[in-house]
Amino acid sequence: MERRITDEHLPGTYQSADKTAKNAQKKYFIYQFCYSLVLISAAIVAYFWPENSFAAIISALLFLFTLVIIAALQIEKPDNLWYNARAIAESVKSNAWRWMMKSDPYSRDIEHSKKVFLDELAKIYNDYEQIFAYTTPDTFDNVPISEMMKDIRNMNFEHRLQVYLDQRIDDQLKWYIHKSKKNEKNSKIFYFCSFILHAIAIILLFYRIQNPISLPVEIVVTCASAVLTWGQSKKFKDLNAVYLLAANEMSIIKAEADEINSNEALSAFVLKSENAFTRERMTFLSRKRI
Repeated sequence: MERRITDEHLPGTYQSADKTAKNAQKKYFIYQFCYSLVLISAAIVAYFWPENSFAAIISALLFLFTLVIIAALQIEKPDNLWYNARAIAESVKSNAWRWMMKSDPYSRDIEHSKKVFLDELAKIYNDYEQIFAYTTPDTFDNVPISEMMKDIRNMNFEHRLQVYLDQRIDDQLKWYIHKSKKNEKNSKIFYFCSFILHAIAIILLFYRIQNPISLPVEIVVTCASAVLTWGQSKKFKDLNAVYLLAANEMSIIKAEADEINSNEALSAFVLKSENAFTRERMTFLSRKRI
């Protein structure tokens, strides 16, 4: 029966950081969505009830709420928590795979490698202790080194290589390709929506010049700005380039697997692959912080 590594088999440190990253990411985009929605709502109220004092109060409160959202983003910084927690999770995952594959610095006997691995987990925890303050306690029940990790490590290098190619390289490669296509598609959709909304606003403005009647130009402009802001926060185009580059690099590295014929060669191959994954993560973080 195939031994399949899942998130549950990885160290509890990974699961804690992974869950924290997902929650922080969700909170960040909820804030972004609410900000855009409130702006559009304020523009709608101001347009349909321009001389109504109650509507003016509602509109003012909505704009005040946008300031609250901006302040919350600045104070809580869910995007920073998301990026840092994701970096921690992927670092732990990378070390776990290197440990299972007996790659440096985990190439010696299991007791020595176990100590080095646990020391590395402790170092990660100490370096990012403030991040782990946001994790949920129930995920700490998982052991640092699962029985599945030990079973994979005890395989001969041919079986370990196959597990690494199937469950690490191929899975990551498929993920890169999927993310690249998804971001490319979303980039086109948001560009098209923004273009259409800006075009509608221009048409309405020209029409209002010829026919001085009330038209919802401000609402359309606000919607266009909201779409543009959402697209920029997602950075679809940038991430499409990052994932496409990572997929190409990983395809080249995968082709080198045919030359692996020893534990030492596997160790070097895993080290090279994991370093490539690390570069992708750093590029992702730099693009998200622009």
